[in-house]
Amino acid sequence: MKNDGTRHAAIDVGSNTLRLLIGSVQGDEVTRIYTARSVTRLAEDLRETGSLRKENRERSIEALKDFSRSIAQYGATRVSAVGTSALREAKNSREFVLKAYEDSGILIDIISGIREAELTARGVLAGIQPTAAQSLIIDIGGGSTEWIIQEGPFREKVLCGTVPLGVVNLQERFMKTDPPAEHEISALTERINDSFHSGEWDIGDAARRETKTGNHAVSPRGLIGTGGTITTLASLDLGVREYDYRKIHLHQIPLARLRQLMTLLVSLPRHERQKIDGLEPERADLIIPGILLTIRLMEILGFDGITVSDYGLLEGLLVETKNEEGL
Repeated sequence: MKNDGTRHAAIDVGSNTLRLLIGSVQGDEVTRIYTARSVTRLAEDLRETGSLRKENRERSIEALKDFSRSIAQYGATRVSAVGTSALREAKNSREFVLKAYEDSGILIDIISGIREAELTARGVLAGIQPTAAQSLIIDIGGGSTEWIIQEGPFREKVLCGTVPLGVVNLQERFMKTDPPAEHEISALTERINDSFHSGEWDIGDAARRETKTGNHAVSPRGLIGTGGTITTLASLDLGVREYDYRKIHLHQIPLARLRQLMTLLVSLPRHERQKIDGLEPERADLIIPGILLTIRLMEILGFDGITVSDYGLLEGLLVETKNEEGL
């Protein structure tokens, strides 16, 4: 399949961050041309009110207007924009989508958690060499976490799911003091543990039992993480002052190192965490539920390390768009 140079744009309207990727695709290989992002916390207070706050909607629409100008500047011929957890849950999502289209010309498709997981897997696999073993892919977002068990050599989805645990809703529910109190960390840990014990994660059983899919047993051997939480953990581990996806992508973090970082992060107030190399100031509060969720998932499922992917949902959208055009 020859790359004809056509540029496409992909947009993720997330619970915490809006992201834009303009790129071209050859086969399943994505070439990034331009990226942009804006932290708007669209899901702020959503758990309490059931609706998107006016201020957050307005910030998000301003970000989309900026994205629209960039899309025109870079000559992208097709735009695919998706809304995830916040727009799935909010009572006023339709109002926001209509206003966003009216002001920016960008039409947002609100997708299910399962479709989000499938697109994320497609994007991750566009940036990683498949192995013979099955892999578990996780994407910890602002309002939900998606997981996929993937066959390596054939890139076939075995199982996937979505869990209503995200860094924004966990932070708002459990983190009330600064730095977080011990009882808050305990309550957050209990909530994460309960999510496994109550069956919210079907993966808990899938990773252990001998369920058959074709001729293959469901038993992932490797863990791959994507999304803002996971890439931030890689930045923290590396201590990079400026984000560089070339350093982040495929970086491996041992579980023991994550435990060390957790001990440091919970000991500091937010204004001190904001000074740590590798941690964006806007994520200084969200990183605590994010790293704890990552650690508990690894401990419960028996992984001693995680491979970081800088590819994910946006790349999956670009690959899908190219394939739909049959080019």
